[in-house]
Amino acid sequence: MYKSYVYDGNGKRTGEVYKAYVSITCYGGKTKLSNGKSAVKIGDNKYIMASNILGSSRTFKADADVYQSNGSLSKDRLLRHMGQSITLTMKLTIESVKMHM
Repeated sequence: MYKSYVYDGNGKRTGEVYKAYVSITCYGGKTKLSNGKSAVKIGDNKYIMASNILGSSRTFKADADVYQSNGSLSKDRLLRHMGQSITLTMKLTIESVKMHM
C-alpha cells in the first residue's frame, strides 16, 4: 500500500491522508467516482483510490525468475511458470529496472 489521499464523491481531495501500511476499514468493493476513477469507500462520502490499496492479478505469459530486493536472483531459484497467476501489490525500481512486488 502507498500513502493514500482521501477523496470525496466528486474525486476532489479532502485533505486527509493515510500513511502507508496503516489498517483502513473499507465498506464494499470498488466503485466509480463521478470523475470515472475507481475507488474504495472508507466512510460517509470518503474514498481512497483503489490502486493504492488493492493488488492486481496477473497471469504469466512466460517463465519468470524470482529476484531479491537487492536485484540478485533468489537463492532458492524459484521459478514462476507460464499460466500461473499472482497478485501484484506495488512497483519497485531496483538498479534502474522496474519490477513488481
